[in-house]
Amino acid sequence: MPDIQTVMNEALNSHTSGRLDDAERLYKQVLSIDPQISDAVHLLGVIALARGDARKAAKTIRRAIKMRGDYPAYYGNLALTYLSLNKFKEAAKAANKAVRLDPGDSGFHCSLGSAMDGLGKLPEAEQAYCRALEIDPTNGAALNNLGTICMRGGDFDRSVDLFTRYLSGEPNDPAVLSQRAAAFIELARLEDAERDLETVFRVAPDSIIGLKTRAKLNIAREQWAAARADLETVIPSEPDDAQTFASLATIASKLDDNALSVALNKKALALDPSSANIYCNLGIALSEMGDLDGAETSLRAALDLQPGHISAIFSLGTGRGLLDGDILAQAEKLAASGDLDDEQRTKLKFALAHQYQKRSDYGRAFQMAVAANALRKRKLENDNKGFSPDYHRDFLERIKTVFSGQFFAGRKSNLDPPAQPIFILGMPRSGTTLVEQIMAGHSAIETAGELDLIEDLSRSMPDFPGAVANLPEQTIAQLAKTYLAGTGERRPNASQVIDKMPFNFIFLGFIHLLFPGARVIHCRRNLRDTGVSCFFQRFEKPHAWSTDLAHLGLYLKSYEALMDHWKQVLPDAMLEGDYEKLVSNPETVGRQIMGYVGIDWDPKSLQFHERRSNVTTASKWQVREPVYTRSIDRWRQFESQLKPMIDAMD
Repeated sequence: MPDIQTVMNEALNSHTSGRLDDAERLYKQVLSIDPQISDAVHLLGVIALARGDARKAAKTIRRAIKMRGDYPAYYGNLALTYLSLNKFKEAAKAANKAVRLDPGDSGFHCSLGSAMDGLGKLPEAEQAYCRALEIDPTNGAALNNLGTICMRGGDFDRSVDLFTRYLSGEPNDPAVLSQRAAAFIELARLEDAERDLETVFRVAPDSIIGLKTRAKLNIAREQWAAARADLETVIPSEPDDAQTFASLATIASKLDDNALSVALNKKALALDPSSANIYCNLGIALSEMGDLDGAETSLRAALDLQPGHISAIFSLGTGRGLLDGDILAQAEKLAASGDLDDEQRTKLKFALAHQYQKRSDYGRAFQMAVAANALRKRKLENDNKGFSPDYHRDFLERIKTVFSGQFFAGRKSNLDPPAQPIFILGMPRSGTTLVEQIMAGHSAIETAGELDLIEDLSRSMPDFPGAVANLPEQTIAQLAKTYLAGTGERRPNASQVIDKMPFNFIFLGFIHLLFPGARVIHCRRNLRDTGVSCFFQRFEKPHAWSTDLAHLGLYLKSYEALMDHWKQVLPDAMLEGDYEKLVSNPETVGRQIMGYVGIDWDPKSLQFHERRSNVTTASKWQVREPVYTRSIDRWRQFESQLKPMIDAMD
């Protein structure tokens, strides 16, 4: 009979060398000699786990524990086995036992962290991973897993640090490189993300996680086609990945195809019906299509799954109705909590400001709007996106200097672009969306939404507006063609296209240079009403001027001065539409607007609220109602609180 220790040593050598069949045969030979050799039983379980048979592994390792219940490695491997089966409660029990038997083993603490993470006990998971790293600062699993937890919690700086520490030992790991790239994207460090992804695709050209992360990068850069291409490449490999379809839905929304966005979100929900995020995104897409009942149902479903879902509360709170009492109470509690980041609290406070106003609690409403804007202002300033009154004033003065009466008097353009767009501009919250929806009700007109094309063209010049003074005619023609190509991508079959970007009021002179025959509708509204509405609005883009009452007043004053300038130097370049007149007598003003653009009046234009059209602006809920007058003189509800704004305007 062979010596049992000799056979055991040979089995261990085979095991460590990866010859699992030989190792299994030899362990069984050991047990044929002595069935009570628990190490042989345990290692047979380890082999079963390595082969992917976790159930057999668990059964075998439990048998070894019955034979010898004080050996930490047995419990450590049992924990790993249960983790592979997603039996997190059992894994936690086994890992805790291993830790008690050997508290100095980093791997045991790491397994405990994974079990706690699986149970949703993130503080306990973080504690376990931190202990693992105290014992072994190079524990790759702990670094990666803790970095992932930090990602989910929004602590992207810490996640970058942890992933970087991991990558110091494994610099070409595509999964962790992709994770760090995703964290860089969240931190707006897009070039750093791009460098990580370049490494990913160099070492793993077909990396699925790399493709997903590159899609995130392209989404952050608003390169929708590239993002969509990456995600569509992922689908054959992961046809049941709900997040891929959810991301494609987001892209569809950004391209104003909310019908597709709804379909993709529903596909994602079929794959993952427990996702509050997807229900929320579906609700937002439905609201932008005008299906308000469906939107509210989806948003409430998100809250049923995740009662504290911030975006769902925000969307409902800033929508058409009153929040249910329990949701309102929860929003109030969360807004006062120190557990949320500033962006989350900002959303909640804006939602509460809207809700208090609807309840005619104007004091609390304004107080909450002030608090929301203070948080937003701080974040924008920390991100170097704050409002500079001096810079803004100087920029507008340069606009006025370049686009003077003399500039236009001496310019007789012979350009004849194939189409003359329609521009709707003015201050945000001045009725631009209402005018757009009335006009878009006509079959001859389509809206491309709020386009950044004019501003992008201005930014393409090294010294705007100074560079405009000496532009050759051919350059002007090319700029006009570039703009039209951009609108054509959005609405390729439209005979007349609306560009409803309010801030194009800054660039009216530039617009007139490119399109002397363009129809421009300037939407005016009582400036105090405009200011209040802006102050209560959480804009998607960083309009820092709206977060401070004094700055808001200065911005409104500068807007009015610039529009006075345009009326002097371009007296026939636009039609002024008065918001108060429009909502008081919509047909009269509507006929005037349609006549201005050369289109016959259609009474169906005033039925815009019945259409399932895409509206992605802050007015998406309001324009689903017939024209109303209740927003006239809204500022008087807050007259005393508005003094800093009013003083700045005077």
